[in-house]
Amino acid sequence: MSGSPSGELDVRLLAAMDVLRDRAVPIPVLAATVGLSPQRLRALARDQVGMPLARWRVWAQLRRAADALQAGEPPAQAAVTAGFADQAHLTRRMRDMMGLTPAAVLPVLRDQPRRAT
Repeated sequence: MSGSPSGELDVRLLAAMDVLRDRAVPIPVLAATVGLSPQRLRALARDQVGMPLARWRVWAQLRRAADALQAGEPPAQAAVTAGFADQAHLTRRMRDMMGLTPAAVLPVLRDQPRRAT
């Protein structure tokens, strides 16, 4: 099944995405939190969001890192704040997903007004 007829996301998937927006959580723990099996949660994400939940989780981490960088945190601290193992891990993930490094986006982030969270 590919989403609900109204085009809305499953409320359990939305709850899982809300959790991931704020912090990194292992998929089995996340699935238990929203009352699904890990396999069902992954299937919902693929069907309704169009990407694996693990990839969406990385995007959420990158967003947290960007917010931390924009708030003035140094890259090493922004990496930890976002749930990456260290600055090198953040740099690799950002380069893989966006083709840019934190050093490349930092001047742009710091010149933009902060968004409301």
